[in-house]
Amino acid sequence: MKKRKTFLIVITTLFLLSAGFSVFRFNYLNYLFPNPQIVKHHSKELIEGGEISIRITKSYLYNGNDFENAFKDYNQNVQNDDGSTVSANQYKVLFINLDVVNKSSKQKTISLAQFYAETLTWTNGIDAEVYNMVNKNKNAVADPQCVELKPNEKKTIILTYMMYDFQFQPNEWKKANISNFDLSLSRYPIKHIVTLES
Repeated sequence: MKKRKTFLIVITTLFLLSAGFSVFRFNYLNYLFPNPQIVKHHSKELIEGGEISIRITKSYLYNGNDFENAFKDYNQNVQNDDGSTVSANQYKVLFINLDVVNKSSKQKTISLAQFYAETLTWTNGIDAEVYNMVNKNKNAVADPQCVELKPNEKKTIILTYMMYDFQFQPNEWKKANISNFDLSLSRYPIKHIVTLES
């Protein structure tokens, strides 16, 4: 009986020490890596980033049928779980027109691949295939990883984000429109978010 009581005391003590260490560790990690500070912007607002400034001038959402009519060369190759190819009514494409200006006297290179389109429950990076297709003849911008700007140069770039019905709840998919989406320009320690408008 005494051994059992001692065993329970030891187990309880170990449990409390473990719980205390977990709480300490959790608080310590939150101290080292606090939640990002969120800064919200609006479409058409000039966002200064030091030597580079950006402005979203327009955003629009294509349904799959309209997108395929506008871009005849596009071939959808994403598959559903059953192996069938995604149909035009199962996807949408978000386009965001972005003005980027190099205000410095030196050539600058920026990566747009860090810009994410998102809702409360969905996030996605630039679709490189569609991005290359729509920006091919526009200011020679073909690589979202490496956009070069000469001194005092301005470029208008179209950011492209694919979304599929299986990434959303059915009611969210039906009601999806521009005002549901944000563009995240940075993630940490400061998260800059642009609320999209058509």
